[in-house]
Amino acid sequence: MRVVLAVLALAVVICVPVYAQDKNAAIEELKAKYEAKILELQKQFEAELAAVAAGQPVEKPAPAKPKWYDNIIINGYFQARYHAREYDAVPASVSPEFVANPNLKAELDDFEMRRLYINAIAPFNSKTQAVVTWAGVGPNFRSGNALSSETDWANIFVDYMPNKEWTFRIGQAPTWFGIDTCESSSCRFTPERWAASEGVPEVGLRGLWFGGPWDRGVYAINDQRYKSPDKTGFRTSLSITNGNFRSQDDDSHKDIAVDTTYFAKWGQIGAGWLDGQFAGDDRDAIGFNFRILPGAFCDDHLGFQGEWLDGRWDATGSGMAHDLDGFYLQSSWHFDDHPGTAYLRYEEFDPNKDQNGDEFDALHIGYIYDLTKMDKITVEYSMGELGNYDHNDFILQYQRML
Repeated sequence: MRVVLAVLALAVVICVPVYAQDKNAAIEELKAKYEAKILELQKQFEAELAAVAAGQPVEKPAPAKPKWYDNIIINGYFQARYHAREYDAVPASVSPEFVANPNLKAELDDFEMRRLYINAIAPFNSKTQAVVTWAGVGPNFRSGNALSSETDWANIFVDYMPNKEWTFRIGQAPTWFGIDTCESSSCRFTPERWAASEGVPEVGLRGLWFGGPWDRGVYAINDQRYKSPDKTGFRTSLSITNGNFRSQDDDSHKDIAVDTTYFAKWGQIGAGWLDGQFAGDDRDAIGFNFRILPGAFCDDHLGFQGEWLDGRWDATGSGMAHDLDGFYLQSSWHFDDHPGTAYLRYEEFDPNKDQNGDEFDALHIGYIYDLTKMDKITVEYSMGELGNYDHNDFILQYQRML
């Protein structure tokens, strides 16, 4: 035991001076470091003080240049809903797919994740930006096909803006035709677009944009609203696209579309023109639209919106293009005592003006309750009819902006 104590005492005698020596060396090194920095700052202060005394400008170090990826904006939205359906049968001549699927003739209700969109907006510089949108789209609310969910890239395009007036866009981007088709589903009153645009798949009807509003091509957009302090003026777009939505084109014919809209304090009015083909069939349309904001001409709570379209396309999948037309009229009432809006929309769609008994019409009655600026709940009941066959829908939807 004495030997162990003696060894420990000897170790302490040897190590303590060594530890003290290392500690002193570290302190001296730290002092030297900061004394050098203080001396450098003192010299800089004296130089700048002399420059000020001599009336010379003081040079400031240039700030670090931000990287383009520092300004990337991420946003989007998602929609979850409960959907109850009650459909009658329709003739096989109208929709063989409907008749072959007995599940669509009965009552059907389910919970759905209808849409999820995530945008990445990357401004490279003051004149160029890129937009990429990842889309998760749930079962089509009108088809009832549980296998129709898909994830894909909705937008992939680059904007070049030489000035405030012009934007040149290239890539996969949404159309500018009309109101319902080109606007995001996050701001539309009705949960789905009108039949002439989107179609009604469960009764065999395809709208002109049944594959979604996107297409691949080039777009030239002229917007005159920047000249007006109240953001009024014309916005006009010209596009040349494949006409095959988000798929590779299967023919050499390109679609050409023009849309022009005048924005005023009371709302907007516009017209669109489309000349194209899809799978060898003519896909043409001309349309007119309007929107009257609440308080523009009458009551501060009452708003109106409508569209009309006339065109030619194979909306029934028969393999032959037909003359078609459609319209909708919508009114809305915004409440002051609580954050909510009630709406009423009536629509008609005739996929073949030369055939009787295939006209589709529907009345949509809905209410939107704004929980917060980022959250809202929509409840809608739709009474639809194709010929003499009824199909009714009830939708309760929650939306969250991301």
